[in-house]
Amino acid sequence: MDERSRARIDRAADHVHDMARRSGLTRTELAELAIATAAGVLNRAWLEHELTDDEMVAAISDAQFELRAIAVERTGRLQ
Repeated sequence: MDERSRARIDRAADHVHDMARRSGLTRTELAELAIATAAGVLNRAWLEHELTDDEMVAAISDAQFELRAIAVERTGRLQ
């Protein structure tokens, strides 16, 4: 992913996170929102034919890798 794409994604993630915090979500609800948002965006893109089946599978695989890397980086473990 190029730097410009990463910056746009980071801004969108910051926006969703800020909105969630202002709404008073618990930490668990915030984590659930993060997963649901990612799943919803991928599903919507696939339904609207913005992603092919192969792109959808690749995006999910990439997301799993990213989430595991974050877990290991932040906690030192992965359950």
